[in-house]
Formats: sequence, C-alpha cells, structure tokens
Amino acid sequence: MLSSIINGPIDTDKLDYLVRDSKNCFLKYGEIIDFDRMVRNLTVIITKNEYGQRILTLGTYEKGRSAAESFAFARYLLYQSLYWHHTARASRAMLREAAKSAFKGKGGQPDLFLKAFQNLLGVKKKIAGGNMIAVDDILDLIGKYAENEFDFIEMIKARNYYKRILTVHRYPLNHNEESMLNDYRNAIKTNADFQEILRNSILEKFQNFIINTKLKRKSILTVEKMNETIRFLKKPGSILCDCPKPPYGSTVGLKFIPEPKKLKTNYYKRFEIGEKLSDIWYRPYNELMKIVSKGRVFCHPEIRDVLLVSIGEEGLKECLLNSIKITQ
Repeated sequence: MLSSIINGPIDTDKLDYLVRDSKNCFLKYGEIIDFDRMVRNLTVIITKNEYGQRILTLGTYEKGRSAAESFAFARYLLYQSLYWHHTARASRAMLREAAKSAFKGKGGQPDLFLKAFQNLLGVKKKIAGGNMIAVDDILDLIGKYAENEFDFIEMIKARNYYKRILTVHRYPLNHNEESMLNDYRNAIKTNADFQEILRNSILEKFQNFIINTKLKRKSILTVEKMNETIRFLKKPGSILCDCPKPPYGSTVGLKFIPEPKKLKTNYYKRFEIGEKLSDIWYRPYNELMKIVSKGRVFCHPEIRDVLLVSIGEEGLKECLLNSIKITQ
C-alpha cells in the first residue's frame, strides 16, 4: 500500500512534479488533471494474490476514473514536449558521457571522483559551512575529473548543446524502421563500443562523399568546413547515441471499483467484487510512451550542417544500419 502511494499510477510523486514542472516551464499540461475530483474518489483497492493473501493498492472509485486517467495523458504530454525534448535529450547524453569518463578516473584512479563526490554530498562528513549544493557544483566536479575530447560540461553550462542529425521513430513511414529502433536500442545496450563504431562509419561515408562528389554547387561545403568536419569526426565523442526505453512508470496498473452504495455485498468485503483495470493505462498510454521513446543520433554542433548537406538523413540511416549489423 505504501509503495503504491509513492510509486504507482496515481502517486504523490506525480502529483507533485507534473503540476510543478508544467508551471515552471509555462506549459498547460498539468492543468488537465482534475485533482479535486480524483482526491475525493481515492480509495483502497483490495484484491488477493496467488496465495490468497490480501493485497492493498491505491485506486479510485469509478466516478473518479476520468480524473485518474488524466494523469497518464499529462505525463505523456510532458515527456513529449519537455522531459524528452531533443534539447533535453542532447544535454543528458553529453552529461552521461562526461560522467562516464569521470567515474573511470584520471590516471587510472577511478576512486578519486567517487571520494570527491561523496565529500561534496557530505556522505562521510558534513558539508563545509553547511552550504547548499548547486547544479554548477555538480557540473564543476564532473568536469574536473572527466577526460573527453570535447569539454561537455563547459558546453552544457554555455548551453551549446549537441544537435540531432537522425531520428528513428516508433511509427515510421517504412515498416522496417520499427525493428530498426529496437535493434538500435539493443546495440547501445549490449555493445559499449557501438557509439564509436557509428562514428567511424559516418567518418568513412563522409570521406567517400568528398572523393566522389563535385562540390561547386554546395556553398556550405568549403574546403575549410570539410577539413574541420573530418577533424571532429576523428575524435571520440563527436557522435552521441541516445535510445532510451519507453518510460512506462509504474508497473502496477490503474484500478477502479464501484462506489460503496453500488455494492450489494458488505462494504468490507469489496475485494470479492474484483477490481476493474483501466484500458487507457494498458493500451493508449503504453503506445503513446513507446512513441515518445524514439531513437536519436546527436553530433557536435559545429559539424551538423555539413553532415546533413553532404551525406544527408538517408546516408546517416545507412551508417546506423551498417553499424547495427556489425554488432549483431
């Protein structure tokens, strides 16, 4: 019961952040949730597990169904427009690369960053002066111990984010692209070198383009720009991959029961009636969250235009497919 209150389909965590983030980002999505109606109709759903034991979860009466299901739509809209917006995803990918490098440690000493991080958080001793920890404090610490070809932390602080050059959608025009999305996600998960394999594939395709194409009509593709792009592509980290799993949230489904006055049996035996499951939660909501979890490939902002003008989206997609085949 306590778990469902803090981590369920309609929990206190979502009640907090969906509205707060909507207001802070000047979005209206948090306003679609009818909190008053939902709270008035909150109840405890009592069911039995396979061993005959009673299980308690947070749910609502049927009168509060639409209010409770509005949680799911508000969460989808915020993931689509805010949490997994391409700029947010780019900054997260950059931060991930910097943090991975910091945890590896400079000079082969991975414990240095962990100890410094613990000291910053006050894990083993009180924070000096009782100061609050700011975002920049975390970023500065990661930047101090990270060893990347590109200074991701300084770029993040300057809001100079990586740019998307390829998006792999859940529902594509080409029916083969959905399996491509799954293969892309699996390749990132199972092969630590996949990002560098893709970078080398893009570098090779760009070099072949230069050799085999006349460039007079392409004003952006100056010799200086092409040479700069090659220099960037030869450095690890110039291409970043990002393909997270769908953010379903709670694995517990949203449940409803009739109001007490509608039950013919004793109120305290309502678990015998059985709960009703929300079709919205199990079908449209899950499909919407799959759509949100599209795959993306990012590149350093200095080379984005050159790559799109030269090898283009189809060429980049070909590089991605070839890289996936190498890892399978």
